[in-house]
Amino acid sequence: MPQRRAVLPIYGGTSIVTWDTCLPDILCDELVKHFSNNCPVSEGKARNNAGHRKVDVRWALPGDWVPSFISNYINVANEQMFQYDLCAIHHTECHMLEYGPGHYYHWHADAAIENTSLRHPATWQATEMQTIDYVRKISYTLQLSGEDDYTGGDIQLVDSFTNRLITVPKKRGTLVLFDSRVTHRVKPVKTGNRTALVGWALGPKWK
Repeated sequence: MPQRRAVLPIYGGTSIVTWDTCLPDILCDELVKHFSNNCPVSEGKARNNAGHRKVDVRWALPGDWVPSFISNYINVANEQMFQYDLCAIHHTECHMLEYGPGHYYHWHADAAIENTSLRHPATWQATEMQTIDYVRKISYTLQLSGEDDYTGGDIQLVDSFTNRLITVPKKRGTLVLFDSRVTHRVKPVKTGNRTALVGWALGPKWK
């Protein structure tokens, strides 16, 4: 009997992948409860662009169990699909996003060019340069809300190779993973509330 792959491209020829984790409702509820009870809420603001998004953010605490829980999915997806050089997966760049009515996140990429290259070229005058040891390589979104909990709030991505616009399934427990350089957005929520676990897998700078 052929082995069933857990991670599948969202359509043939793309590296944007989905995983129907089949997480039970009780576990999705526990993730929401954990962040709501233990992690302070803050207003999500994009750096240097205050109107670029509107969303409530709850960051995982240092030593939190949630990044370790999600790292298993990242490792399997990376082995089957991406095969990127990853490290520091057990980190705190993991957070829960809460989108209420009118909340949104405009087009953006999680790994901008200024975060994947040296800040300044080397010159004979200056050899000391600020560098970033690790960059975001794989982004993920785990759907914690049910399909009927809200309207609007679609996650859309642009396939880098075909420029095809992709809308992510809303089924609870759906995990979407993609290269952090892929452009994506969350359309405004019309009614209800959308909750998702979001984060990045890091790795050494691209070579």
